[in-house]
Amino acid sequence: MVSQEKSLPPVVIVGMHRSGTSSISGALCRMGWSAGEDASLFAADQFNVEGYYERLDVVTLNKKLLTQGAAGIAQSEGLREDYEAGWLLGAWKDCAGVGDQGEEIERCLAQVDMETRGNGSYLLKDPRLSLTYSHWKEFLPRHGVVLMIRHPGAVARSMLAKDGLPLELAFALWVKYAQNSLRHMGNNPLVVVYEDLLRQPGEVLAGLYEKLSGERPEERLVADAGSFIRKELCHSGLDDVQVPTVLLEIYRLMRSRNTDEAVRFLDQYSLGLDVVGPSASACYLANMQCQEDSQRARSRLQRLDNHWLIGSLIRLVRRLKGDVSFGSVEGLR
Repeated sequence: MVSQEKSLPPVVIVGMHRSGTSSISGALCRMGWSAGEDASLFAADQFNVEGYYERLDVVTLNKKLLTQGAAGIAQSEGLREDYEAGWLLGAWKDCAGVGDQGEEIERCLAQVDMETRGNGSYLLKDPRLSLTYSHWKEFLPRHGVVLMIRHPGAVARSMLAKDGLPLELAFALWVKYAQNSLRHMGNNPLVVVYEDLLRQPGEVLAGLYEKLSGERPEERLVADAGSFIRKELCHSGLDDVQVPTVLLEIYRLMRSRNTDEAVRFLDQYSLGLDVVGPSASACYLANMQCQEDSQRARSRLQRLDNHWLIGSLIRLVRRLKGDVSFGSVEGLR
């Protein structure tokens, strides 16, 4: 990693899973930031050969926060309640104010600061921060927030390939993550489009560095960071993925940085997700845990209208009740 003599402000990386959060984190770690010691990070694997740049303690705490936000849902659905699965149910709830994890967050940030030379130039990255950022922000010093966005079709295809997550559920999560990111961060996040990063890495990274630090980066830093962004590592395309028109419009608005209009669309088309989202997630988890979906989930779904996304999720839940084998959420990063 190339480091600068100056102290850079902490940066928080948010965005939907499989949206390039690892790519931007790796590039920034070549421009002076640090995610911590290797022993504190998730190891690279076949889905992210260059690494995730996610801290084990940050991810564990975020899963804990989200699982608490879903307290009782897993039990009512007849599912095992654990951090690996429970956080997916909690993703649909507003976890602001849930529990009192302030001391744990403070300890975690102190450890991060110690591992990154105590100069504040650290990077926190976990897609779940899109949902839990309201817990962390009050304990963070002045910092920057980078919001990664990627075409919803490519995200859904990637999640299907990696985790076996059905396309409809991935689309719904994409909406929820985008909505939370924009609602809780206001105009604060610096939006980076993954497709732009792949096409013009040097230009995107130089601009991002300047916005975060207030200074233009040295050319050697840009060159080193840009070499980390490799198009050949992007395996998921848009073939055969039919994306709802409204998601394409939201993606267009976010890409053009028209966040106010994007929030309006997101609020309008996410109505009902707090009800059907946990039900669809519970069906997905039940398939993995070899349990039948509960009657409660079925009865709730029958009372919902035929909203385009809810309708897709209802069909998904019905399909998941069949003998279909799906993947695991344990590696969902």
